[in-house]
Amino acid sequence: MGATVTAEGGSAMGLGARAAFTLVPLAALVLVLTLASQVDLPFVWSVPWAPALGVDLALHVDGLALLMLLMITGIGTAVFVYAGGYLAGHPQQQRLYVLLVMFMIAMIGCVTADHVIVLFVFWELTSLTSFLLVGFDHEKPASRKSAQQALMVTGTGGLALLAGLLLLWQALGTPSLIGIVQALPSAPPSAELTAALLLILVGAFTKSAQFPFHFWLPNAMAAPTPVSAYLHSATMVKLGVYLLARLDPGFGDWPLWEWALKVAGSITAAWGMALALRERDLKRILAWSTVATLGTLVMLVGLRGEGATIAVGALLLAHALYKAPLFFVAGNIDHGTGTRVIDRLGNLRHAMPWTAAAALLAGASMAGMPLSFGYIAKDVILEAKSTTDVFAFASAANTVFGAIAVAVAGVAAVRVFWRHPGVNETVEAHEGGAALVGPPLVLALVGVALGLFPFFAQDLIAAASVAMTPGTEAVALELAVAVGPALGSLAVTLAIGAAIYAFWDPLHRGFERFGAWLGHFGMAAQYERSLLAIPRVAAACTRALQHGRLPAYALLIVATVAVSIAVPLGLWIASARAPWPAAGTASPGFIGSWRRTSP
Repeated sequence: MGATVTAEGGSAMGLGARAAFTLVPLAALVLVLTLASQVDLPFVWSVPWAPALGVDLALHVDGLALLMLLMITGIGTAVFVYAGGYLAGHPQQQRLYVLLVMFMIAMIGCVTADHVIVLFVFWELTSLTSFLLVGFDHEKPASRKSAQQALMVTGTGGLALLAGLLLLWQALGTPSLIGIVQALPSAPPSAELTAALLLILVGAFTKSAQFPFHFWLPNAMAAPTPVSAYLHSATMVKLGVYLLARLDPGFGDWPLWEWALKVAGSITAAWGMALALRERDLKRILAWSTVATLGTLVMLVGLRGEGATIAVGALLLAHALYKAPLFFVAGNIDHGTGTRVIDRLGNLRHAMPWTAAAALLAGASMAGMPLSFGYIAKDVILEAKSTTDVFAFASAANTVFGAIAVAVAGVAAVRVFWRHPGVNETVEAHEGGAALVGPPLVLALVGVALGLFPFFAQDLIAAASVAMTPGTEAVALELAVAVGPALGSLAVTLAIGAAIYAFWDPLHRGFERFGAWLGHFGMAAQYERSLLAIPRVAAACTRALQHGRLPAYALLIVATVAVSIAVPLGLWIASARAPWPAAGTASPGFIGSWRRTSP
């Protein structure tokens, strides 16, 4: 089927065109599976890219990169199928597919890049494509504003990341990420390395929505649901976690690194889940729970020990397998009812039975129920916490995260499908087609299958764990359905989560009042104030500098020249080291020119 012209003046894609685009992530998934089964890891490949600048297109695939690649291509295939049904007949559907392909390529480049410049190029390409995808409905002011905010925060963080990576290159003498990780433990601490560490943390925290940069992610829910499920749940927002996990073997012994990850991750986990209670839009509720999960991942990266790396790998996979289906569920509800506000939804299981089944399966994994891979992930997280030094606030934050996760799963999987909240405006609700119900069901069933047979995932997670602790022997990992402490912890979490679910509406009213105060003093408000301050500062600078008085202009020029000379001279005197280049033999070209011009 070809494209058809719509009333809006665009062209809607036919089934054949949508299938052709879907083959792109599917082919990438098959290639990744082939690589995993036939090539020994790590797989290294390099080709000169910009030799004059010392930049090679260097790729490195180990267990951690393989785990990310499987999520990028596997979830990507489901997203491409889902987008065909969700935006069927949309005049700009082809533009969405093109942007999704570009984003997937950028993500693959990020997780396989071994050169700091190559990493930065793909890193910023993810920010650019995210900007275009969040602002897909660019005729809506809210979409444009959310896209601008996402680009401002993640793009600025990307520049900080570039500065940090260049400092590491200069300090350690290698542009290779793997070489940097190997050289860092033996490098003596210095101001240069400390600055690099802080700049890299800013870059990773902005990308993964860590406190205090957490506010942009829920606002990015202005994007279409396929974009939210792909970028802001399963892949892009985990780039920061991936980079932290990649560099953790090098910086892991630095107290500043360890405590920054523990503190920022714990605050983000607790704060993100608490803010979920403010929301009534199902997608925004899921978005805040994603922020909290990212915080938990960052906190786990900051923990020491083999168990922590196993927990990072397990939670990365489990979260992708339950959160992407839940975003699909939210999209199906919006598509079938015209709203995502939970107060207007109830008893949807009758009109949307397949979506209800997917929500129930994915929600069980999110809540950490037995026989789901989410339960396996929570078990290994509990094991990691018990075998390492975790301060009290981190434990409390994880408890808050786990309990409210149960409540959020209840809202997404029980409240809107199995409970009548008193006001039901969904009499016209209807189920979507196969492209809408198939992807969430398949992903949710994979999460259940890995919960029943976790040994299918244990080699992948073990390989990712070894990649996060290079130099160690292969991890003898046996994921199993645990009993005892895990079930005891689950019972406590379920009890607290059930109480939060039961009192969701009163808690929401309390947090809504608190949100009014937060609207004046929160980080989102500070961001808005900083944008408003830019033209004011520019106007003040213009008034101060462009006043039309020539003597003042001359004085400013003289002062600028004096400072330009004094600062380098002062640094040279302070270092007591003359910056003159060593004398060497002149080049033949220079000698020939001198001879021709000599009398």
